[in-house]
Amino acid sequence: MAVLTEINEETGTNIIAISPQILNQLMTAMNECNEWGQIFILDSLAKYKPSSTREAQSICDRVVTRLNHANASVVLTSIKVLLKFVNYIDNKDYINTIYGKVSAPLGKDAAIVFFFFFKPHTKKSPSCRKSPRLSMSPSATLA
Repeated sequence: MAVLTEINEETGTNIIAISPQILNQLMTAMNECNEWGQIFILDSLAKYKPSSTREAQSICDRVVTRLNHANASVVLTSIKVLLKFVNYIDNKDYINTIYGKVSAPLGKDAAIVFFFFFKPHTKKSPSCRKSPRLSMSPSATLA
């Protein structure tokens, strides 16, 4: 996955077309990967457009378990995926549950809070400040 992602970025072409079948295989493979493999898979998932609310919710259900990971990069990449996919979900209660789960790791680890809010945003890093539904401010989290 890492090599295919690099080729995609270098050539500017999309040689990885993620179908629902490949999506399921990636989600299953993520359980067997080390941290870096999980990050590459999560980044690939972030580029996927779900076909339905049900599919988006299923992806969120499988990604939300990564919020408890010891590696901050896995946690932040999981947050990026979750914040993208909640935009495809209609169930407000489910969305609020996801936001509650996303905010938990941000509040408990000062390093994650620092990188999430204060890391310079580059072309490759997510800018979660642009999310209209995210109502957490850095000062509220750090307090």
